[in-house]
Amino acid sequence: MPHRLVHLLQHAVDRLLPPGCAACEEPALFERAFCAICEEDSYLLPYSVCPGCALPLPLSRSPYASLPSLAGCLGCARRPHSPITRTTAIWEYEGAVSEALRRIKYSGDLVAAQSLLNVSAALIAPTLRALPPSLIIPVPARRENLRQRGFHLPSLLARCWAKGTHHQPALFALYKTRQTRAQASLGLIERSTNLRDAFKARLTPRPRTSVLLVDDVLTTGATLDAAANALREVGVEKIHALVLARSLPRQ
Repeated sequence: MPHRLVHLLQHAVDRLLPPGCAACEEPALFERAFCAICEEDSYLLPYSVCPGCALPLPLSRSPYASLPSLAGCLGCARRPHSPITRTTAIWEYEGAVSEALRRIKYSGDLVAAQSLLNVSAALIAPTLRALPPSLIIPVPARRENLRQRGFHLPSLLARCWAKGTHHQPALFALYKTRQTRAQASLGLIERSTNLRDAFKARLTPRPRTSVLLVDDVLTTGATLDAAANALREVGVEKIHALVLARSLPRQ
């Protein structure tokens, strides 16, 4: 999608679409992504999460808390070679948040997208203020998804989150080198092999360049790791993942 088209689309969404609940047809609460009922079914991640993979830690008392392993967090133990140094997620991928992302991904719902953009920008702002100046780079889309929806949510997130900060969006710094299967239909091992060498970076980083890598959902981490590996190949040293929602394992 051309750079100017992304800007025009965001401007149109900002101006034309009224604030609605991201998960249903009701109006959203003031400065919230959801209506009153759906707000009760949306869950911000607790403060006690693993800094590496954003899974809740036992201290959080979350029913989805990552059990400790010999290597530390069980989520990180499953990705021992991840090039990502830190992960920040906003919501649990459950309930109303899961429904909102389903509407965006499979129905191209721009009202839902705008509601999540507005609220997530405010929620992630403290994290962005605390980080050194970085490039904000979205994980690229599958071509079929882009054709179906007409927009790319991680790109909209990257641009929205960078607005008014000391970070610089780089919406086209990563690209896909080949077509891949939809990750949602694959198992754990298949997800990693499906994306092996599927991304390349068109980027010449300066020394000590930091990147904030943006995606909508973190499940197994295969997509983020593959994209981060492409950034490492061109010399990026520090990669911090930012995601809307974190899929949580049931114990």
